[in-house]
Amino acid sequence: MRRADGAPPRTALTILAGWRAGYLAWVIAVALLRDGVLARPRALRVLRHPDGWCGDARLVAPEVVVVAGHPWSSRAGVATVADRAALEAEAVAEIARAGTPVIDVLARRADRGSAGMWGQVADGLGNAASSLRRAEPAAGAAAVISAIERLLRAPGAPWRQAPRFWIAATSRGAVIVKHRRSCCLSYRCDRDARAESPGEELDAAYLERFGDEPPHYCSTCLFRPPEDVEERAVFEAERAAM
Repeated sequence: MRRADGAPPRTALTILAGWRAGYLAWVIAVALLRDGVLARPRALRVLRHPDGWCGDARLVAPEVVVVAGHPWSSRAGVATVADRAALEAEAVAEIARAGTPVIDVLARRADRGSAGMWGQVADGLGNAASSLRRAEPAAGAAAVISAIERLLRAPGAPWRQAPRFWIAATSRGAVIVKHRRSCCLSYRCDRDARAESPGEELDAAYLERFGDEPPHYCSTCLFRPPEDVEERAVFEAERAAM
């Protein structure tokens, strides 16, 4: 979200926390949850979309950590830990290490506490749930939720609040619903300014279904009741499956 698109400074910086540190958390979480691998890169090359968010990442010469008995555990240069809980604790420690410099700068510039910024990181990590379901359609929704929740609750996690997850039924099968526990403040944006930006036309089908009454909370916002969040998630899942 850019200032030119009508985002107040504090909103823009809060959203940036999710786009940067939250994306780093997502990268670490996907590798851990899909392949049982924690990668600690010596450098991380992030490819940025022209509109500002991260689009892809390249891990440079990473140190790899796995659980004892993992297929990679016998490889040279691969560190091992005793069990899954230890690996998850190592992962959140890596997220904290990599994300703290970003969060500290953004919180200071936004003149707000870091707790809300870390909430954006937890929400970014939570996006790994839908990513895993797309990458591994055979993975059970309940198993994916359980794995994400364990990681979010791992000892030493730098966030105070984590998103909630549950399963909803659609005409095409189960969908994972994520309900944020932090606010990105995007409802404070000037929507008229954003609508004037190229490619930012409002979604006609979405507006027909849900209307456009203020405040303009995100579809997963903590200020929305769970049933509203679920209805929007089901709508998007069914439309994507068409």
